[in-house]
Amino acid sequence: MLVVHGVWAGDGLAFWAESPDGAAGRAKGDAPRPHPFAAAPSAIAAHLGLAGGGPASAPRSAPDGPSSSPADPVPDGAAVRVLELLLPGSAGEPLPSPETGRLAETVRPRLRLWRVPAVVPPAAEALRVLDTHAGSATVRHWAAVAEFARDLVRRGRVVPQLVRDGASGPARESMWALPGNDARAVWRAVLTGADAAYFRELALAMPPACRTAQVERPSGEVLAEALGAFADALVRTALTEPIVARPRTPLDRWLAALTGADSGCPDVPELREELERWHESVTTSEGAATLCFRLVEPDTGDGARPRPDESDRWRVEFALQAADDPSLYVPAARVWAGEPVAGLPHRPERELLAG
Repeated sequence: MLVVHGVWAGDGLAFWAESPDGAAGRAKGDAPRPHPFAAAPSAIAAHLGLAGGGPASAPRSAPDGPSSSPADPVPDGAAVRVLELLLPGSAGEPLPSPETGRLAETVRPRLRLWRVPAVVPPAAEALRVLDTHAGSATVRHWAAVAEFARDLVRRGRVVPQLVRDGASGPARESMWALPGNDARAVWRAVLTGADAAYFRELALAMPPACRTAQVERPSGEVLAEALGAFADALVRTALTEPIVARPRTPLDRWLAALTGADSGCPDVPELREELERWHESVTTSEGAATLCFRLVEPDTGDGARPRPDESDRWRVEFALQAADDPSLYVPAARVWAGEPVAGLPHRPERELLAG
């Protein structure tokens, strides 16, 4: 039986596994040392139900021992990598995961780098794995992130974006140069109100093992990357027909790249900046606050019957209420006065006007 773990590898979700039945022994060699109980990529792929493909590409730095073999078959489209993970343990071996059932022998564990072979499937395939395999605490957390992405896409809480691909080299220097695929068309999640609050909860609950590839990255940063990749894959799965069948202009190529497997397209700086402003505007305003009405009964003062004038009239008060914090209730007069209020979006008077 394998205990599968999930760690964000920067550009995709990597699956690695521990084999509780592996031969015990202290790892040898220079640090970072190979994880003594790490499973081979072929065993991971078979356990997760990934269809076998051709031989895997050789890892960038293969660990010693039988836990990794460049010739292990892996699914088509997946990549085999050797990751360096920060895991607690001794100089001889890392602490076993609770799911393995093995007892820890280390009295004073310390964080050390360990090399593990991992399989990094495409985002769409990773979503299928998360939907069908419980795995360890890290896999269960990524399953919650995947379900959050599904909910956002189901409700249409995504916008198209154009992202500059830094790996494609410098921008074109000549206006006459032919546009290449130096950018990517992506779908990006829109997080406001309750969605933004749940995002923060997921970031706080993220196990450190989900984000400890070489260095421990901030959970919010890792979660944003993973949520974006999951949402993009889900939208592409849902859009079965191309938006533009025969792209001719750079704009057409961006629209065409929003569907299908190939997201590469030319970079159009003006379009990219406009799309970024659009995402920022909907993130900082839409749904972050709601317009509230409150019916105020007449003020009777000392309890006597109100005089037959304006004091006996019921009044309607307008206010803004934060969507992710209902206790934040700001009267309209305070909003119109221009007083900044923490928790409300930038220029909250727009919310009052929009209703």
